[in-house]
Amino acid sequence: VSISGEIAIVGAPNGADTGSAYIFLRDEGGSDLWGQSAKLVALDGEIDDQFGTSVTVSGDAAVVGAPGDDDNGLDSGSAYVFRRDEGGAGAWGQTVKVLPTDGATYASFGRAVSVTGDTAIVGAYQEIVNGNYSGSTYIFQRNHGGADAWGQIAKIFPADIAPYDQFGFSVSISDDIAAIGAPSSDPTGDDSGSAYLFQRDQGGPDAWGLVAKLVPADGSAHAAFGYSVSISGGSVLAGAWRDDDLFPNAGSAYIFRQDQGGPSAWGQVAKVTPVEISADAWFGTSVAICGDEAIVGAPRINTLGQDSGAAYIFAFSDAFFADGFETGD
Repeated sequence: VSISGEIAIVGAPNGADTGSAYIFLRDEGGSDLWGQSAKLVALDGEIDDQFGTSVTVSGDAAVVGAPGDDDNGLDSGSAYVFRRDEGGAGAWGQTVKVLPTDGATYASFGRAVSVTGDTAIVGAYQEIVNGNYSGSTYIFQRNHGGADAWGQIAKIFPADIAPYDQFGFSVSISDDIAAIGAPSSDPTGDDSGSAYLFQRDQGGPDAWGLVAKLVPADGSAHAAFGYSVSISGGSVLAGAWRDDDLFPNAGSAYIFRQDQGGPSAWGQVAKVTPVEISADAWFGTSVAICGDEAIVGAPRINTLGQDSGAAYIFAFSDAFFADGFETGD
């Protein structure tokens, strides 16, 4: 799922086997109702494409990932861009199908997508860059190569990427900074996880250079930090759904902020968990942050029955970050 202003998009990757996504608008059908405005399907959709596995919307553009698409080999993956009013007022028509210039079999390009303004980022977490499943990520620009062409301007991956790191499993972009998760990397133990920040024009015009590698202060083996990431302005939220600091697989989420620990540094300012956290809650499976508010999913917490799931909203202040609250706040 993704939301931008008064537009929400929801993916349904197994719908009719080819997959689909749905657009909802605030006030569609009445005040404060969220009515369905459009159903998105790929013009060339095929069975097992998994269209709708990932979705993102910003302004008048929506991007939908199809990591099971086979244009560049089995499960090489693709992504589709839809634009509001394309094909008629209020319609959401497909404008382009996005593929990497070096797409490869089993890369799962489109497992994660994010868009901000005229820039989109797509993860290919299984691509062989430095060994199996090391992963990579691609940046596309709306008018690069022609009006609404959404051409590729960069392929990015860190120099220390290793086999099975799954770099690009999660992606998020805000303005000129991209956050990318590598939940199976090993900075503090097997599959402890990490996240990387790349910035536009770092290293040259339109280059996307590495500016920070994020690792939690208490990172531990198998925590899968970076399984989910979200960036908004100068704040990054990253989930570690297998963190067992409190209970096995209870999970946690971490907040990092720019200029924390020095100019341009990205330092950890908080670790958050809900007060009712329990074993196997998988808190941190999904995350989103906007301004001083964050939301974190816990799909297997037993709030209303076995694995009923819940989402938690956190609100922060400068005092919160200054005091470094750890859990339950």
